Amino acid sequence: MAVNKAKSTQFRKVEVSETGGTSGPWTKIGQTSDVPLSTGSAQFLDATNYDSNTKEYIAGLDDVGDLNIPFQRVVDDEGQNMARDASFERPRPTLFFRMTTGQGEVMTFESEVGGWQVGGAANTVETGQFTVRPRNIVWTAPETP
Repeated sequence: MAVNKAKSTQFRKVEVSETGGTSGPWTKIGQTSDVPLSTGSAQFLDATNYDSNTKEYIAGLDDVGDLNIPFQRVVDDEGQNMARDASFERPRPTLFFRMTTGQGEVMTFESEVGGWQVGGAANTVETGQFTVRPRNIVWTAPETP
């Protein structure tokens, strides 16, 4: 019987830095949840012509699009507050982000922060989210012992 190698996403983390780089310093953004890691996708352009025997497609430009980072709001969370403050600065500063999967893969990118939102309802915890548009994405495999 095959061994199931699936890993929990429970240990994902999202970090932010004003300087980036491998040495940081990196600040964890607390109580994040449901953050997809994506390098985007390209549309496929129809390149069919009179010499084509079948439909032909070529990849268009990559578009990472917006990435929403949801969290449970904690007013003294340093990482959340770095993102909040950056969303209100003009001009908006570039921040660096590092996202780590439960299996140790890491995606780093840079972006400005926009779309800061905080909300809640009766009988719920206060939640929030902010929006980034990743660029200069680097995806690295986990370190193996």
